Amino acid sequence: MAKPLLFIVNPKSGTNGTELPTLLQFIEDKMKELGYVCQTVVTEFKGHATQLASTAVKSGSWSAIVAVGGDGTINEVARAMLFQSTPMGIVPAGSGNGLARHLHIPVNTNSALHRLVEGTPVKIDSGLINDTPFFCTSGIGFDASVSHYFASSESRGLRGYIRFSLEAYKDYRPITVTIDDETLTAFLITFANAGQYGNNAWIAPKASVTDGILDLCYVQPFPDWYSMILGARLFAKTLDQSQYVSYRQFQSLRLTTTTPLPAHFDGEPLVVEGEVIVRSVPGSLTVIC
Repeated sequence: MAKPLLFIVNPKSGTNGTELPTLLQFIEDKMKELGYVCQTVVTEFKGHATQLASTAVKSGSWSAIVAVGGDGTINEVARAMLFQSTPMGIVPAGSGNGLARHLHIPVNTNSALHRLVEGTPVKIDSGLINDTPFFCTSGIGFDASVSHYFASSESRGLRGYIRFSLEAYKDYRPITVTIDDETLTAFLITFANAGQYGNNAWIAPKASVTDGILDLCYVQPFPDWYSMILGARLFAKTLDQSQYVSYRQFQSLRLTTTTPLPAHFDGEPLVVEGEVIVRSVPGSLTVIC
């Protein structure tokens, strides 16, 4: 008999309104229907998913370890599974589901469970901002400011994200940093492994999770009247056509800042200061997709 699957579930993720006991029962019933044995475990605190995944990987008892949640939950599980032979599965249940959408994993739970048993394990890249892994995007500037707003709120989903974006924009000021000896004033700088933040907001339309490199997206300060156009391009997957946006690919870079700046990794808040090293870690995670 094949090894069972372990589902690590974040009870605070999601915007579909499904009650936790209903979700857990649905997963167990669906997997049984599909001919698989599984176990579900619920996280209890920040970082718990990493602990659970680490213990599960070391035990060698599972055919796959599945993250049920948003990009933050996926990050917690995935960081414990770097360079492991046990594959990670994803059942999207977050506000944006950026990595899942990039990998074309359905956001519908039933469809995601079917994909989990029908999909193929694929090695994808990850990134590091200093010693912190990210799998979708990381960055500094405006998107990081929004992430800090968003993390402290109970409001989730696209509407909540747009509301916090508008609030953050009112008082936001561009940042100044140095990247590999070039000083830049930026609205935001994103380091993209995957192409989108989530909710099909494509910050790096040409990014690939299997090319061994990261995409740097540099958004220059722009006039207020252009903000709606920039937002429309973000969702139309045409941001790379904007006169205020430029891209380059890299394997490693050094960023320096003289003041503490808000940053994020997969939407989770972070503060950086001084020297920051960002680099790609090719083929470091096996994901079923």
